[in-house]
Formats: sequence, C-alpha cells, structure tokens
Amino acid sequence: MIVFLCLHVEIVFVFFIVIFFIFGIIRRNKSKDFDLEVFKISSFIIIAVFYLLFSFYSEMDYSLIIECLDGDFYVSKFINLMKMFILCVFGIFILFFYFVKDEGFPYFEFVLLTFISILGGFILLMANNLMIIYVSLELQSLVLYVLPIISFVSGNWFKEAAFKYFIFGVIASSLILLGISFVYGFCGALNLHQLAHFFDFDKILNLEFRFLIGILFFLIGILFKLGVVPFHFWIADVYQGSPLTITFFFATIPKTALVFLFLKVFNIFFLSFFYNLVLFLGLLSIIYGTIIALYEVKIMRLFAFASISHVGYILIGMTQISVGSISNIVFYLFMYMLLVLTFFCILLNFRVSKGHGVFYIFTLTDLCNI
Repeated sequence: MIVFLCLHVEIVFVFFIVIFFIFGIIRRNKSKDFDLEVFKISSFIIIAVFYLLFSFYSEMDYSLIIECLDGDFYVSKFINLMKMFILCVFGIFILFFYFVKDEGFPYFEFVLLTFISILGGFILLMANNLMIIYVSLELQSLVLYVLPIISFVSGNWFKEAAFKYFIFGVIASSLILLGISFVYGFCGALNLHQLAHFFDFDKILNLEFRFLIGILFFLIGILFKLGVVPFHFWIADVYQGSPLTITFFFATIPKTALVFLFLKVFNIFFLSFFYNLVLFLGLLSIIYGTIIALYEVKIMRLFAFASISHVGYILIGMTQISVGSISNIVFYLFMYMLLVLTFFCILLNFRVSKGHGVFYIFTLTDLCNI
C-alpha cells in the first residue's frame, strides 16, 4: 500500500504510455487526422497526471516524507511541486510542437519519446539510491540521443548534433557509473541516507581516497550533463545542430531534473573541497559563458553559452546550504523557464512569418520595427 501511495503517479503514467503506444500502432494508418488525435490524447494524459499530482500535493504536509522500498524512493510536497512544474512546461512544449510541423518530425514518435523522458525525470526526482538514479538518468538521456535525428528531413547538422550528444553523454554516464562503483566498493551501500552517515564530522578524516574519488567522478558526470565549464564543449554544437523545438526541450525539462539531482547529492556529499570546487566552477561558468556569448553571431550558440552562465548562477546558489537557497533556486529556475519560453516564442514567430529558420543574430534586427 505504501509503495502504491509513493509511486502511484508513475504507475499510472506508465499505464498511460503503454495505452498511448498501442493507440499509435492501431490508428496510425487508419486516421486522416492522426496528429490531431495524438495531440488530444497526449493533452488528456498530461491533464490527468497533473490532476493526480495536484491532488497528492494538496493532501500532503510540507514536513511529510513518504518512503518506500527500503528508502530507495521517497516523495514529498516539494517533489510533487517540481513534477507539476515540469509537466506544465512539457504541456506548453507539446502545444508548440503540434503547431510547428515544418521540421519533418513524426509527431506520434516524438510525443512517445518525450513521455518516456518525462517518466525518467519523475523517477530521478524521487530516487534515493545511486543505482536507481543512474538507471532513471539513462532512461531520460537515451531519449535525448534519438530526438535530433527522428526527423524525416534530417540533415548533416541534425546527425552531427545527435552523434556529439551521444558520445559526450556516454562519457558522462561512464563517469557516473565509475563513481558509483567506487562508492559501493568502499561502503557497500547505495542508499543516500546510508551514505550520509559516512559524512559525520567524526568520520570525515577517515574516508578513503577511492571513496572521495568516486563521489568526485559522480559529481563531474552530472556537471558534464549540465554543461558546466570546463565540461561544456558539447553544448554549443548540440544546441546549434538540433531543431529549434528539440533545443527548447534540451534546455528546459532534462536540465531541471538534473539541477535537483545535483542539489540532492551535493547536500549529502558536502565537504569543503566539493564546496570550493562547485563555487569555482559556478563562477567560471558565469564569466566564460557571458564573455564568449558576446562574440557569437549565431542565435543558438548564443543561447547555449547563456544557458552555461545560468547554470553557473544556480551552482553558486547551491553552495549556500539553507532552506532559503533552495527556494531561491526554484524561483530562478521558474524565471529561467519563462525566459526560455519567451525566447523560443520569438524565434518561432520569426520562422512562421519569414517561412524559414532564423540562424544569425543580425536577422533579429527586424524587432526594431515592432
């Protein structure tokens, strides 16, 4: 009963995904308005899951934490709030993609893959076990490797972006898995609450070097996926080479789940060395992303380096370990999503009005006539 209470939203979501998949197989060649039917059903799924989350959220107290499966999963009011936040952004994203059909994407396959990615993000927010965190992270990431090349009109840019994202994503995943193996080899535990006991003040000096290296590899893998300097060299090429709507997805939903994963792990594995490292990388990301963006002439590369600087601000907020810093990070993420949404609305409007994509910054000078 506790397991269902803790995971009932994810169980229902999986059921909806299976039904959606069966519907697509049956109706694909039998309906003239197949994309419209897919849009209606996907909207129904989003609304239904959001209703479940909101009902669960309204019944919970802020101090209540529900754990299941020996503490490997947990849910709280804050986690439900973040799920609703992700689902709202995803709903806007699905709406955008339905009305922008000039990139040759099969709408059904695209919605199905993004549903799976959202499911991975939900599990990632709830996971309290390093191996479950890794599996859910890969469930989210494997979908992202496919998205840039499922277009019927995929060009060399799309293929290059997908290949680079796959290669660097595999490197980051390998670092995370290597770090988990070092941590488990030292303490024989994967649960985050159990690992937190190794960071008591009287035990820190007795930690083995391989344990600290394992945690360092794990954190570097997450920073790699976030695109933090100096692990950023893939992000500009991927953002530039991916279709516009796919870039919008890359920059919002997966990044939100990764930020809160890093926040959760960083709060547990808190040492002065990691504190100074994250603070330094945050400052470096802000300075580097801002300066390099000034010299970019392509819009997507400018946006990529701007996102690097935004992640730097979030990392600096994480170093202030307090309840207020968490609320500040949530507010900053909300404003970041609003900024990205506004930015992509402008680009989509330009593409619809001009009949082609907008790639260079000088094309935005038409805004002076508004």
